[in-house]
Order: sequence, then C-alpha cells, then structure tokens
Amino acid sequence: METILSKQKNALTTQTKRLRAKNVENLEKAGRYEEAAQECEKLGMLEKAGQLRRKEKEITVLPVDVNGLIRQLAVRGQTLTYHCCHCGAPLKVGAESEEVFKICPNCGYSLEVIDLAKLINQHLS
Repeated sequence: METILSKQKNALTTQTKRLRAKNVENLEKAGRYEEAAQECEKLGMLEKAGQLRRKEKEITVLPVDVNGLIRQLAVRGQTLTYHCCHCGAPLKVGAESEEVFKICPNCGYSLEVIDLAKLINQHLS
C-alpha cells in the first residue's frame, strides 16, 4: 500500500514539474523573464534562472518614431483601432486621429507606446 502511494506521489510531483517547466517556457516567450527566473528557482534550475535574468538585461530598445508611423497611416487614409490593455476601450489612431494616447481616456491607465508602434508596424507591413 505504501509503495502505491509513493508511486502516485512521485507521478504527481513529476507532472507538477512538467507543468511548471511549461509555464517557464510560456513566461519566457511572453518576455516575462523575471517571473520565469523565479519559477526556475523553485524548480532548482538555478543556471536557467541566471540565463533568463541576463537575457532581460540584454534586451535593447530601438528608437521608434511613432508619430512617423501614424503619419504613414494618415497618408494612406487608414485608421487603426487598438485597445487599452487595462480596460479594453477602443482607441483609434491614423486618418481619423493623429493623436497618440499615452494615457487611456477611459480608465487613466498608462499606455505603452512601444506596443502601439509594434501594432502599426505590423499593419503597415
């Protein structure tokens, strides 16, 4: 009886570790390196935790001319609707509105300009 319980416990532990490892992978894909590193530490993957923390520091920020991207949309007569990541309110930019929202007019949440730049670049490509 004790052996069966021991095997079941080991199977659950193995399954939990696999799920946590998958979570680490997903966090890394999402760019949430610190959270992924913390999960690695819980799993005893200290070297991987260090790699993730170094990776977070290696990310370079490229200057993006968001206003230039918005002008390109306007010249094409296009309007792009994006949504506040906090409240989901639709925000329009381009031909209808060349204003870049730094703060959501609906909820007051601070918006990431880099996310808007990525969205516009994808649309213009």
